[in-house]
Amino acid sequence: MRILRRVLAQVAGLVRRRGDFDAELKSHLDLHIADNIRAGMTPAEARRNALVALGGVEPTRERYRDALRAGWLDSLFKDVQFGVRTLYRNAGFTTLAIVTLAVGIAATNTAFTIVNTVLLRDLPFDRPDRIVSIGLREPGDNPHASYAEFREWERAARSFADIGALAQANLTVGDADRSPEQVSGSYVSAGIFRVLGVQPAQGRLFSSDDDRQGAPAVVILGHDLWRNRYAGDTGILGRTIRVNSQPSTVIGVMPEGFDFPFEDRVWLPLGAASWLAGEPRGSRSLNAIGRLADDATAAEAADELNVIHAAIARDFPETKTDVRVETVRFRPGIGAPWYIILGALMAAVGLLLLVSCANVANLLLARSLQRSREVSIRSSLGATRWRVIQQLLVESVMLSLAAGLLALPLSMAGIGLLLTFVAEIGKPMWMDFSMDRTVFAFLAVICVGTGVLFGVVPALYVSRRPASAMLKQTSNRTGTAGVWARRSTGALVVAEIVLTVVLVTGAVSMMRHLMAEIRVGRLIETSSLLTMNLFLPEEKFPAPDLRTAFVRRLEERLAAHPTASMAIADSRPLIGGTNRRVSLDGHAPVEGERLPRVQTVTIGPRYFDVLGVRSVRGRQLTGEDGGVGREVVVVNARFAEEFFAGADPLGRSFALVGDDNLPRRVTIVGVAPTLRHDAMSRPVSMVYLPYLFNPIGALVLLARSETGMAETTAMLREEIRSLDEDLPLFNVRTLEDVLREMLWVNRVFGGMFAIFAGMAVLIATVGIYGVVAFAMTQRTQEIGIRTALGAPRGHLWWTMMRSKIVQIGIGLCAGVAAAFLLLRLMGGLLVGRFGHDPLTLAASAAFLLMVSLVAMILPIRRATSGSPVDALRYE
Repeated sequence: MRILRRVLAQVAGLVRRRGDFDAELKSHLDLHIADNIRAGMTPAEARRNALVALGGVEPTRERYRDALRAGWLDSLFKDVQFGVRTLYRNAGFTTLAIVTLAVGIAATNTAFTIVNTVLLRDLPFDRPDRIVSIGLREPGDNPHASYAEFREWERAARSFADIGALAQANLTVGDADRSPEQVSGSYVSAGIFRVLGVQPAQGRLFSSDDDRQGAPAVVILGHDLWRNRYAGDTGILGRTIRVNSQPSTVIGVMPEGFDFPFEDRVWLPLGAASWLAGEPRGSRSLNAIGRLADDATAAEAADELNVIHAAIARDFPETKTDVRVETVRFRPGIGAPWYIILGALMAAVGLLLLVSCANVANLLLARSLQRSREVSIRSSLGATRWRVIQQLLVESVMLSLAAGLLALPLSMAGIGLLLTFVAEIGKPMWMDFSMDRTVFAFLAVICVGTGVLFGVVPALYVSRRPASAMLKQTSNRTGTAGVWARRSTGALVVAEIVLTVVLVTGAVSMMRHLMAEIRVGRLIETSSLLTMNLFLPEEKFPAPDLRTAFVRRLEERLAAHPTASMAIADSRPLIGGTNRRVSLDGHAPVEGERLPRVQTVTIGPRYFDVLGVRSVRGRQLTGEDGGVGREVVVVNARFAEEFFAGADPLGRSFALVGDDNLPRRVTIVGVAPTLRHDAMSRPVSMVYLPYLFNPIGALVLLARSETGMAETTAMLREEIRSLDEDLPLFNVRTLEDVLREMLWVNRVFGGMFAIFAGMAVLIATVGIYGVVAFAMTQRTQEIGIRTALGAPRGHLWWTMMRSKIVQIGIGLCAGVAAAFLLLRLMGGLLVGRFGHDPLTLAASAAFLLMVSLVAMILPIRRATSGSPVDALRYE
């Protein structure tokens, strides 16, 4: 702290003296005028003579500043010329400093490019600052809206120019002369495209008449689907195609590149989603957005919607009153995990940049002795201290600018590598990872800022000492630096180690957290488990008994194949389930009561056999379970521990409460192992429901086969085609591939944290090596004298290592303490106990101690192994 206060005081003094320099020219003019008056001139003659002596410039404030600016620019140009020659003469030092800085700047610029793309850059829509997301947020959820609530907002809200909503779905597109194809699409309201400010490339958008129950079926196609499936047919408008087995008229084709919200290729009116009309008000499955009116703010719009919501709650008592409508900046698909990961990423690269700056500052301080004679001569010839500091800071900024030029292609390569990973799964249309002016401005600020940051301490040290002291120091044969320089170098070494410990510990913990989600706690062999989707459209299977009959026939056909083991479910393992609440007493929740939540998965017979796990106790579900009088379920071991601790759960009953707040009593007939049904979170309490209990239309088929993936897929397609030729299988992949795609963020950012940690260790090692090597060079003659006088080698080693061991020890202790506090903070954000795992902290500190000792031992060994005669002759 004492060194920091001294540095800040020196900087403040220089700023004050630099401000006084603005009046220097006027002082010279006043002196000339006074001398002329004493010589007998009139005031007017004295002024004219003084102006001639100063070049005939009228002494106005503007002209004073122009003269000073011209002189400063001239001196700056000379400093740049001199800096180029100096850096060129010290090519080794220059190369090391530039590469070290370039690594830190490139990492920082790459991370900021990602942050700019995901969080800062405007969306490619008309006036994106006026678009907000609308919804009611419950604890732990993102804001959403129910169909009924959205229609009320659409009718009554006046703070919005337009309001739109959407629900994503997998849609089947079919034609008489083409096989059906499953594509990503959305049900959207008539106002959604007006909110975005997008016009179709052909045809028209949905109107209010299209977006209502019972309206003629219409559809809008994406440009890719129109070009690939229909060969870019310009006569597509007005043609009738089948969407989910429903004949629909094509009314428009969207522009190329428009796939909002995420790789969508078909859009249907929201009113065509018949299942939304009967959706309970508590079941909020819509994403709503709005374009604010010109005279409205987001806060005013939220207040208006909350008034509307209060009126709805009075008319419909089942509407929840403990939630509020929020209007937040529209950023589709960006939730809390993104902010955590990107915040940690920027913190990591910030620490890496600080390590790089500390490294270069140490190199400059070590090199300051070589500059002492030069600076002392310049000071003796009349150079002011500010002039010397300016020259040294110009050299530092030149180093950082050169590092920035090298960092630019490095960061571009990093972004290119990121895009290769993103290409595996695609990206939203609004994500553009190119470098815009914001990124280039950030890069320029980082370059100049780092140049000043690592250059100010060496510049202050070199310029603060009297010329005689510097000349005497340069003639000192021991080559030992001044006390201030030694303390500054030691402080920078300590700071470098502290920053590196914190960065390595935090990066390793974050990497372990991200990568652990890909590996830990599955109990399922994912590489050989084949998964695929099958969708029973509402238009063709409107009643539960129709879906049940189809699924029963399908299961009978699947069970008849001896070479494959197959089952159905409503979601893939490790991908998630449906949230429901549990009432042990079997009653519906009263207002204000919060029942515990569990996840549910709807499954068919042989589900656990296909996964390769066995029930702990009890039995599995059969095809007859779930009907009247057979309302039974299987729970996992965690559920049994949470709700029936110390008691036998078999035969116990409880009630499941859905979004309609209606309890449905079920009985436990089996207990299964605790599988992770969400790869992004901890294992939770699970309830497995029989299909008859919840006859949904969106199905997942699971298969393990002895004949291979292609043969099994062909067999399944044939079986389903024999039942209904309009039902295609889609998303046919192994569960391992699904997880790899879903967790690409974990893999990419986990790898980035590992790279940053490795960079920090490498930079810190090079910095310690450089400082110790330079110190040994300065003490070469001292080592020769001690050796010639018979100093034992062990004593000589200890003498050379003692101060650096103390610095490393202080840095490690302080770094471990800071890293411990960091891990405590991260512990609330990370899944599992990695945030509190002492193994990460101990391993990071031990590894850094080892590399620090290696970096210190190598130059000391080289310095002490030479001949005493050669050392005494060294100059």
